[in-house]
Amino acid sequence: MSAATLPAPWAALLVDTVVSRWRVDGLDLPVDGEWLRSLFQQTRGRWAPAPAAEPQPDDLQLDWLQGDTSGARLWLGRTQVTWCTAAQTCQSAPLPESAATALKDTLKKKLPR
Repeated sequence: MSAATLPAPWAALLVDTVVSRWRVDGLDLPVDGEWLRSLFQQTRGRWAPAPAAEPQPDDLQLDWLQGDTSGARLWLGRTQVTWCTAAQTCQSAPLPESAATALKDTLKKKLPR
């Protein structure tokens, strides 16, 4: 299987019942399955290794929590999404700017004000 056809990199965590929440902008929230399905549909088959990935200051960052510890990170940039495991193995997928904006807006609406 080539890197470009890898399944969504968080797929293994979804079967782990320990991961039921994530931290978004410093706030703990339940993992939103509908939001993830939307992200999955827009990035399916587009993931590729991203060894030097680092979030930019304006990227929306999500920490996948295992207990109180970050098990992995996902961040949405202007035109891509990146996933890194706790061991810093990272993958990125391109995302149209309109899709990235819509995903960010949807998640931000769930944050308490």
